[in-house]
Amino acid sequence: HVRDREADDEHAHELREQHERLQGLYDEEQRVRHEAQPDQETVLRTAGALGTNTPPQERLWERRVGDADFLQLRVGLGPVPFSTTIHVPQLRPDSPVDPRLYQIEQQYRTLLDVPISIPLREIGALGVSGAPPQGRALLRWLVWQAAVFHAPADLRIAVVYPPEMATEWS
Repeated sequence: HVRDREADDEHAHELREQHERLQGLYDEEQRVRHEAQPDQETVLRTAGALGTNTPPQERLWERRVGDADFLQLRVGLGPVPFSTTIHVPQLRPDSPVDPRLYQIEQQYRTLLDVPISIPLREIGALGVSGAPPQGRALLRWLVWQAAVFHAPADLRIAVVYPPEMATEWS
């Protein structure tokens, strides 16, 4: 029985270590995704547009035509598959597999609350529909990202609107 207890303790220790390793990978992937597709405050800070007399940051115009993230524009937050795949044997009634492995696999299957972006270069055009105030807010957010992360030599931005909407876009 001492041997069984030692084996159980060793298994529990290894399970904790793997859980901690996965949590580290999960946290790192979330951090990298947020850094690659930053929030509105970070974008405005990068542009020096927070009204605090802070100059533009070094990330200004960082995305070049040859970069994989050229015209990747963040549209919100949501769930995406975790890039680390966890393989657990199929559960069978006679299986000696620890059921905690299935819980860990479920826990780390999906990254939550990470930036969701659209590949504008790939899709070529984007239509936005919805209530006008929210639609214009989303469009302004997309224009800000495009202007902040893409150099004028690489991207031209034009907004076409009727004269009565001039105050919305000036």
